[in-house]
Amino acid sequence: MAHEVSGEQSDRDELWKAPFNRFADYVEETNRLVAMAYAGARAVVHMYKMMAAVSDEGGISESRRNLRERQIADAEGEMSSDFRLLHSHAVMGMWGALESLVEDTVEGWMRFKPEVLKHQTFAKVKIQLSEFLDLSDGERIHLLVSEVQRNLKVDLRSGVTKFEEILDPVGLGGPVDPRLREALYEAQNIRNVLAHRAGIADKRLIDACPSLGLSVGDRIHIGKELFGRLSNAMFLYSMVILNRISIQTGREAGHSDYPGFEGATRYGMSVPPARG
Repeated sequence: MAHEVSGEQSDRDELWKAPFNRFADYVEETNRLVAMAYAGARAVVHMYKMMAAVSDEGGISESRRNLRERQIADAEGEMSSDFRLLHSHAVMGMWGALESLVEDTVEGWMRFKPEVLKHQTFAKVKIQLSEFLDLSDGERIHLLVSEVQRNLKVDLRSGVTKFEEILDPVGLGGPVDPRLREALYEAQNIRNVLAHRAGIADKRLIDACPSLGLSVGDRIHIGKELFGRLSNAMFLYSMVILNRISIQTGREAGHSDYPGFEGATRYGMSVPPARG
């Protein structure tokens, strides 16, 4: 039987649903852009080479011919690099979107289920009363979450631990498949090097992620295979969090099996997969 809710309940559900919709939209837009770049590069090469084969080269100006050759070289360069730069920017963006998802979900869940504020973690938060009273309800929740993150030193955590530290106090923490843990740990460390080291591997990355097979000074190469692994891990972890909410709200958990992460969204859950 479908989970039926009233209009008022549906509005309240949006408090925690909205962050997931925003994240899903961002992931879809990113994947669509990546796919268009793949197709566009191939199209440039094939179109210009075909034009060169059938057109009168003598009737084309030198500047136009040079432009065409440069565009072919650029497209072929991207394809030969396996779209390294494109994937790098996509990973950085998706990691930021995942961070926003977790923070926004925690805030939405606190408003949906205010009894979670009884957790001892929130009792340790110290906020100036006059500042707190001047804020709107949403701003107060945001301030609370920010202070909890500061108290827990979340910025110093890595990978899944960074997120579970803030999910746990509101009752949304739980077990995470080791394969997802490893991939998300790599994603964060790679993101940090891309953002702060121009994509050049340093000793911290080498020590943290030896499986990447990099040496100090190597440029990080995110090809299609690694991009697929990292982006799939980020999306599946969002599903893990959503499933925890689904269980608490009496809904069926949803599951997806991606290559290398089969069963990851079921890990540690004693609930059947969604029907149909």
